[in-house]
Amino acid sequence: MSDMANYSCVADNLAARRVSDSAFLNVYVNGGWSLWTKWSDCIRLNCGKGAQQRTRSCTNPVPLNGGSPCQGESRQKLQCANTCPDDGQWSSWSSWSVCGVDCRQHRRRLCDSPSPSNGGLHCSGNDLDTINCTLSLCSREGQAADVSAKAAVHSKSILLRAGVPIVVVVIIVVVVLSALIIRIRHRSSHRRVRGQPDVTKPSMTSSAVTYDKISATGYSSIDDSSELGALLCRRSHEGHPVQFARVTSSGGRICLPRSGVRLTIQEGTIGEGRSLLMYAGVQREDTDRPKLLVGQTMLSPVVVCGPRDVVLKKPVILSFDHCANLSSSSSSSGGGSSWLLSVYCSEHHHSDSSSLVSSPWKLFTTVDRRSQSRDSSSVQLDDNRCSILTDLLMRYALIGQKSMSGCAVKFLRLAIFSVALAMTPELVLRVYVVDDTQDAIEGLLQMECGFGGHLVAEAERITCQSNGANLCVAVKDLALGWTCRQSAGSQEIPLSHIWSGSHNYLHCSFTFDRIDPRAALLSCSISAFQKAATATAVTVHSVPVDLSRINSFKV
Repeated sequence: MSDMANYSCVADNLAARRVSDSAFLNVYVNGGWSLWTKWSDCIRLNCGKGAQQRTRSCTNPVPLNGGSPCQGESRQKLQCANTCPDDGQWSSWSSWSVCGVDCRQHRRRLCDSPSPSNGGLHCSGNDLDTINCTLSLCSREGQAADVSAKAAVHSKSILLRAGVPIVVVVIIVVVVLSALIIRIRHRSSHRRVRGQPDVTKPSMTSSAVTYDKISATGYSSIDDSSELGALLCRRSHEGHPVQFARVTSSGGRICLPRSGVRLTIQEGTIGEGRSLLMYAGVQREDTDRPKLLVGQTMLSPVVVCGPRDVVLKKPVILSFDHCANLSSSSSSSGGGSSWLLSVYCSEHHHSDSSSLVSSPWKLFTTVDRRSQSRDSSSVQLDDNRCSILTDLLMRYALIGQKSMSGCAVKFLRLAIFSVALAMTPELVLRVYVVDDTQDAIEGLLQMECGFGGHLVAEAERITCQSNGANLCVAVKDLALGWTCRQSAGSQEIPLSHIWSGSHNYLHCSFTFDRIDPRAALLSCSISAFQKAATATAVTVHSVPVDLSRINSFKV
């Protein structure tokens, strides 16, 4: 290219110098290809098919002065495979579990035929089916009858072999024990226990409340773990935790410690010389929950007290757990709250067919922690307890939603269960996400007990933000000799399912296969984190699973 120019011929001697006309020398340059670029990513055309491409340019060199252009193609394409999303499908229902102490049977199915992969949809519908078995199938009653029959046969054999002396000794021991039991019951029926209401409000008396620790009709325990509690549970409310007590003008307190519910009746609430059979309990069925609006979430169990349509001289105090994170409810711009909290209520009654019928839920009061306004004076809210001062005996629930300027946070519990603990070739882990309340955890333990499930890791407290995304649950650090059927090793629980609170026991399942017969018991870690909707830090909760320490875990 440097030789391209105008040229002239020159003749030069002593006599003269002559220069010819100039002539232009034109250099023709043919074009040349550059190197090929890298292949592009697989561009999706439709499910299962895609295309990749690469290009080159005629710039090495560029054709000049009429030079020939590059020969060949400047773009190449190549077909490639594109992964398709696979939606999950339900497996067949399992067989019904044995009839539990709550007179209910369960069966379940798994979303693993196949499991959702490559962004496919999770199975729609419930994975748990529950029915009543209230005829003569309740396990506690059946076991009691079986034990009684065996005891009778065993007693006859002892009498036949041991003879009259042993019979006499047994009769004496029975008489002595009966006398002691009668004496203890006589003393407990006259016992008085003093206590204070849990909430102090202007409308309540400040004097101590005296109440009888006497339950219904001759029973002396008002603990929901008692035989009476289980009996009333089966006979009256189809498995819902409930406790009854006969209360006089001295007042009283009905406690369900495993559910975190307490009903305090002040002295003078019942008229002098009268007594009233009162109760407090929890309703755990999904159908008992209020239908929430978009953005609302359940923060407590559905708590019920009664009887209804009773005129009380003083209000009672109903106290129960909630799972709202109130420590994060203050913003830096003036102390505004990130939660809008309300207590909802609903009446309930028995129809002519003796089945429980509920009326629609309605707003009872709003809760303002920053001021003691008239609207919120009937509710006291602590970090994890809600106490209601009311003279209406009905159902109550604490419901919240985020404020316009805040990010609401609620506490959840991550609990992991398994059934097969022996050296089996297959094992299923069920990872539950439930509200961080005593009743939600107790209900989960009772349900899994009916399946024969065991808690295989410490229940981890996690948080859920209203402005976050789905909750991702993943398997990490899987032991050698095991493989997870879910190829990705992770699943997602939609935030809408968690926040709406329409289901009590949300969970996902992981199925593991032993590929090496010499492998030890399964061990791994289950990680859970809420995907961030914005570019914020993500908190990952990792729970180690160790089946060799099965008896040491607790909620």
